Order: sequence, then structure tokens, then C-alpha cells
Amino acid sequence: MKLVSFSTHEGPSFGVVRDDSVVDLGKRLNGRYSDLKALIAADALGEAAQAAQAGKGDYPLSEVTLLPVIPNPEQIFCVGLNYAEHVKETNRETTEQPVIFMRVPASQVGHGQPMLRPPESQQFDYEGEIAVIIGRGGRRITEADAWNHIAGYACYNDGSVRDWQRHTTQWGPGKNFYRTGAFGPWMVTSDEIEPNTLMTLVTRLNGQEVQRATTHMLIHGKRWGVVDVLLDTPRPDLGDFSIQYCDPARPTTYTRGPGNRRRWEIMVMPGDDATQLASREWLWNKLARWISPADARLERSAIYTFHSVVANGWRRGRLLLAGDAAHQTPPFMGQGMAAGIRDASNLAWKLGAVIRGTWPDSRHRGAGCQPPWLVSQMGSACKVMAPVFNARHDAPLTFTLRRC
Repeated sequence: MKLVSFSTHEGPSFGVVRDDSVVDLGKRLNGRYSDLKALIAADALGEAAQAAQAGKGDYPLSEVTLLPVIPNPEQIFCVGLNYAEHVKETNRETTEQPVIFMRVPASQVGHGQPMLRPPESQQFDYEGEIAVIIGRGGRRITEADAWNHIAGYACYNDGSVRDWQRHTTQWGPGKNFYRTGAFGPWMVTSDEIEPNTLMTLVTRLNGQEVQRATTHMLIHGKRWGVVDVLLDTPRPDLGDFSIQYCDPARPTTYTRGPGNRRRWEIMVMPGDDATQLASREWLWNKLARWISPADARLERSAIYTFHSVVANGWRRGRLLLAGDAAHQTPPFMGQGMAAGIRDASNLAWKLGAVIRGTWPDSRHRGAGCQPPWLVSQMGSACKVMAPVFNARHDAPLTFTLRRC
């Protein structure tokens, strides 16, 4: 269903959008629920759906004034800097935890209503977001149960007064001017959008697309457990390499360490008990496919959030970036080491070209720009491997990273 809050000459109400009309649930349900918030809190969406099927709509959609989807929310929590592209756009660093701020109800308007730039600023900016309407309350809700608490989703324009937002580390002043955020036009109930559905967010300004992102670009929420064990008995069957097990039920990475150290990285999945993550019982349970306490002992473990960032450029004047200053990646299949080695090689020829003055500023500055000799070698390698891939295009591709 598409649920709306609206007003007419008879006053405020709420209802269901059907085609180009609105079914007035306030009337159809005989005033049993004072507003949309009360309907959702009473878990009466089934009753609303049944009432909306009877007869025609009560008002043309074009003749009602839409209000914020929930005009009287108890709380409005907002998550900032949660899309990788937006973090790069604002030249900010990716943080381990998301930025949380709040809005007040008076800062919102309904769809089709003007958002007001306050006279105190010239820096009023758009910011398209996806609003999540919580239908069922609770505390300390597990990740697996979170979907059951969502009533629906809506569009949200998180209008921001940028200079006031940046006055301090607290964003509240730039987010709560009167009528600066738009909530609507309606909410789509969660039964129409399956959990983990890829949603695309598009913002248009005067018909021109100015923002596009998908929920798969969200930074936070991808957690992994990393655990090192020390072998007490030889286990040559584990392998002298790194390998990734692409099991949808539990993606896992194995890496051979120095001496008797072995490492596994284990993806935290929906349904895992957050209070048990990284406990000895949880770790040994996830490692049971390969190893047991009879073979090894736990050395150390941690839960981390997987995210990676890359600098937009590698040079500004005489300053050249490399290593963690240019990119950041979790300790995933040795990619930190691989990136460091690649950086050293990549930076050496660039630095030489800059010192010799043979690298004009007008040339491409991206970190992906490679020297001619490397491009030539890669081209030769592709020519050699092409017949192999072409001959076996229908065969599964398996690879391991051998330790040198």
C-alpha cells in the first residue's frame, strides 16, 4: 500500500493512494485511529488494506494537500555520511561508526510544499534520502529481527543549511530550520519491498539528475570477524596459500600466516547473536569446518566493519600520496600488503617523472594511471591468457594466491 497523511477543507486525515485518488481511512475506519502514526502503532495495516478495497477513492489526489508522511513523529533519527560516494563528494573521511543527528517535526513539510531557505543563510542545499518508518517498537533489537520492526519506506529531502551545519561538529543547527526538509509523498509498506532489496535513490533538481545512489553503496553494516589461531599439530591439508570460500551462507577467507599462525576472516550474517560475536564458542563453531581446539588454540580475534576508500587524486603540487594516505582497505586476503607493494612501484616512476619535469600538470592525475612498460606487459599477458579463457569460457574459474 501507499499510505499518506493529508488535509482537505474538512481537516487533516490519512489514507491510501489508489491510482489518482485517496481513500480516506480516517472516515472509513470510523475514527478508530487518530492519524497514520496511531494506525501503524496499533498494527492495523491489514484492517486499512481491507477498508481501502471498498468502493472508489474519496478525493482526487490532486485536490488534497499532502502532509509529512508522519506529521507527528516521536523521534527522527538521521544517519549521515553513509554512502561511499557522498563521503568522497564532501572530502570527509570514512568513519568506523556512522554520524547520527536528529531533526524536529517542525523542520518538515509535505510533498509539493515549499521548503524555506532561512534568511540567515545563502547555503541551502538538497539531499535526497530514504526514510525508514519504524512500526513496532523495541530495545536491543537483533540485526536479524530488525526487518520485522519496519512499517515502510518513503522519500525524504534532507534539506541542509550548510554553513550552519558546519559551525561545529554537531549538525543539528543546519538540519532543523523551520520547514527545510520534505517527507513524502507517501510511504510504501514493507510487505511490498523484501528485506535486502536493492533500492535506488535518485534526486533531480529542475528535472536534472544531481544525485544517484543504491543501498548497496552503504558503508556501514558489513561486519567481519577476523581470528588468528596457533597450530599445536601440523595441518598441511589447510594449504600454503590464501583462499576465499564464496559460500552465500557464510563467506570466509583463509590465509596462511608465518610459522604456525593461521587466519580466518568470517562474515557476520543476519541472525548472528551480537552478544556472542567473537566469543570462543562462536569462533570455534564457525571454524569447525576446518579446525578444532584439538588442533590449535585461539590467539586473538576482533570484529571489524568492512569499508574501503580511495583518494580522488595522487598529487597536488609537490605533495604525492601513497599508502594509507591514498587508499584504505581492511586486512582482506593480504590486500593491504599488495597495495603497499603496488604503491611503491607505482610511485617510483611517477616521482621520477615529476623530478625530471617530464610530467605536465595537464596530464591525468588519477591513481590508476600506469607507466607505458606496465601497460605493455599487461597487454602481453592478456594476449597469452586469451586463448585459455576463450577455450574454457564455460568452466568455473578457481584461483588461489600462493605465498612467495
